[in-house]
Amino acid sequence: VATTKDTSEVLDFSLLRLKTFPPQSYGPYYAGWSIKGIPVSNVVCVHHPKEDVKKISYSSGTTVSTSFIGDTGFLNNSHWQIQLWDTGATEGGSSGSPLFNANHLIIGNLTGGDSQCSYPKNDYYAKFCKSWDYFPDSSNQLKYWLDPTNQGITECQGYDPLLGSSNPVTNVIYDRSEERR
Repeated sequence: VATTKDTSEVLDFSLLRLKTFPPQSYGPYYAGWSIKGIPVSNVVCVHHPKEDVKKISYSSGTTVSTSFIGDTGFLNNSHWQIQLWDTGATEGGSSGSPLFNANHLIIGNLTGGDSQCSYPKNDYYAKFCKSWDYFPDSSNQLKYWLDPTNQGITECQGYDPLLGSSNPVTNVIYDRSEERR
């Protein structure tokens, strides 16, 4: 969770760096992302509720730009709300899961909400665009790590190391020698 010095404004995100590349047998895929920050429709969430097997939820509705529910200290207007899932729902354990737009790019990550199987409504996803560079401290922003040469990138396509990629901006370098370790 990234915060300002007084912790009165909070953003919900984490970025992990792999020490080694997953073996090809795992079928790894590195998801792309977008910082465009505009409401979109036809979104998908891939998640593991209650430590269960992978689930996929779909909403044809348009994301709503809003603040996270309750008095939580989260930055105002830092979330996308999914008002209704057409298929599936999230539950406890789904937190942090990505929200993909129709172009298969991450636009947010699940902070929380009211959703459950019997009530597939009101999920809140921290906006990728807010986590990008809202805070001046580089350790509290995604931009520092995902656009280290300051190219002004607004989208990055996903990368499949098994198929290769024509995406010139990805900073994933897949070294096949890592598989043998």
